[in-house]
Amino acid sequence: MSVEEAVRAGMNEAVFEALRARRAELARDADAPAYVIAPDRTLMELSLHLPRSLHEVAAVHGMGPARIAAHGDTLLGVIEAARPAAGSR
Repeated sequence: MSVEEAVRAGMNEAVFEALRARRAELARDADAPAYVIAPDRTLMELSLHLPRSLHEVAAVHGMGPARIAAHGDTLLGVIEAARPAAGSR
């Protein structure tokens, strides 16, 4: 799914861009490619579903136990911080 398709499906662009920015910081800090932190598809799904708990994050493609343990709380924090800019979605 492209970003444009995800937006048409209801993905929140403000949340997606905030997640991409934080992923870039995490990747830089870890000296790893961004996709190791989370691929675009995962960020798009997080931005579409806007999970509020780690349990909800676990239902998102690409968010297995290792990623959740490493980055789940951080990603939830980004989603929550971007949520007001997102309005109701």
